[in-house]
Amino acid sequence: MTVKANDEQAWGKPMPAANLHAISVSIPTWHDATVIWHGESGICHKFPVGYPRFMLHFRVQQLANECLKQLDLDPHVYGCLPLCSSGLVEQCRAFLDRQWRLQQKKGAVLVDTRNAICTFGQYTVHAIIYPAEDASLAKGFWSKVGCGVSSRFADCCLRAAGIDAYDLPPNGPVDAAALSPASTLPGHYLPAEQAMEAKQLIRRRLVDILHDTYPADAGDHTIEYTRAHPSAQALTIDSVYLYNYGMSAIYAMNRLLYRASPKGRAVCLGFPFTSTLKSLEQLWDHCLFLGYGTEEDIDRLETELADPTRPTIHSLFCEFPTNPLLKAPNIRRLRALADQYDIPLWIDTTAGGFSNCLLLPYVDAMVISLTKLFSGGCDVTGGCLIVNTARSHGRRMQHALSVDGGDGLPAYEDNLWCEDAVVLEHNCRTYVERAARINRTTEAIADYLCTHPKVASLHYPKYTDRALYDAHKSVDGGYGGLLSIVLHTPEAAQAFIDAIPCAKGPTFGTNFTLVCPYTVITHYFEADWAAQYNVPLQLIRIGIGLEDVEQVRGWLDTAFAATPDPPSCAHTTV
Repeated sequence: MTVKANDEQAWGKPMPAANLHAISVSIPTWHDATVIWHGESGICHKFPVGYPRFMLHFRVQQLANECLKQLDLDPHVYGCLPLCSSGLVEQCRAFLDRQWRLQQKKGAVLVDTRNAICTFGQYTVHAIIYPAEDASLAKGFWSKVGCGVSSRFADCCLRAAGIDAYDLPPNGPVDAAALSPASTLPGHYLPAEQAMEAKQLIRRRLVDILHDTYPADAGDHTIEYTRAHPSAQALTIDSVYLYNYGMSAIYAMNRLLYRASPKGRAVCLGFPFTSTLKSLEQLWDHCLFLGYGTEEDIDRLETELADPTRPTIHSLFCEFPTNPLLKAPNIRRLRALADQYDIPLWIDTTAGGFSNCLLLPYVDAMVISLTKLFSGGCDVTGGCLIVNTARSHGRRMQHALSVDGGDGLPAYEDNLWCEDAVVLEHNCRTYVERAARINRTTEAIADYLCTHPKVASLHYPKYTDRALYDAHKSVDGGYGGLLSIVLHTPEAAQAFIDAIPCAKGPTFGTNFTLVCPYTVITHYFEADWAAQYNVPLQLIRIGIGLEDVEQVRGWLDTAFAATPDPPSCAHTTV
């Protein structure tokens, strides 16, 4: 399969091109990535689209402005976050109040939140209103909790109210004519009225894919877990809860465990995606971060658990493998500790592709960002939480989510917008075939990179903690579609990023190869801290798409040709 390179994508253009609901944005050079975080001339606000939790889509911003108009509030004095339920407004209020308490020592002013209901045709928007000077706190809820409305929801609301014109940022990289209208769904999607059917199909596919990670019971007693195991038998669509983002699934799990034990501690083992760690740290009063995820870190965890003078641990979280280092923690050892001390163990399996490993029997719950490879289309967001009711904590989680979350009401609220569900259902129909193809291509690319002299280190499960990863790799599984390389110097990484002629921007798991200077984008202002955990400035994350191996290798060769020769030091895999 030959895919045209996206080098024609200029800075700030949506990816996929011309898609009103694109969830990535072209950041073609190293300088462009640093400009975003330096905030030169309010440059972020000129992006019409971007990764939805990090940048307000222009239609969402337009909806927020219309809410302020309905409420007769001055947009220079007040800000607005449009949400889709009163429950989310209460969660946002609690989040903002907690942030004020955390910042009170620094002289922060209490956020004056009010909620209001606005109507747009047949649609209702629950707005959280805050003083404009507290915008960064309010948008922290949007980015770290992931409960904001989608661009499709905003577009439907605005169109229902007759507001069809696009209010794009002035002097930005995109004009209205460059974005395709999206008032109706293409004919090969389920109609929006069938959203509930779409959600059921998504849940059924997730269950079927997870069932397939279990080996068939062929009488081989050396196989630890088969499809006859209670965790496989207990897995049904009632075990699956859908969310509008992977991060909102993570926040929901955090909130569930925190509400059950607010005085306890959470543990994060290994270096995770930046928003995940911040979500843990901002909700729990005490979060133990064991950022290397090594056996030594698990030794430290064991010491903490055995010390009765330390606050009790009530949540044990890790990624498998981690993003961006693709490390595999020792899940069997974590499971043993979780059993010994009666702690919920939950994991995020997004980075490696959840179908590649058999992990459900070991955990109480699993979270997955469906935005990534499950969708692949880069035009819709989604997430899920899957509980393992074969374990006691999993059963308690299901009860809290479906029956009583502590206040007599179910903790789960379905906020996945109908059109997003329909698009996600369409995109995920080909997940199994795409995942297999991308596994093969990525492994071939990793084999090429592992001895490349301009690569200082390669992070990929086949070469990173392979024994720990292989212990859970399913019969038909691979090593996933994500890898990271560390070049010898930041200057080399800059030359590489500037020269590689493929799509460059945030997210991964897309049907097209997507490269980003990961540390620059996610840890720019804490680069020294990230480097302590082997995430240096010159780390480049590469999400492989559906292109042929030859095409991807050609792009890499072009980038390496522009990269200066390294100093005389050894190449390593980790």
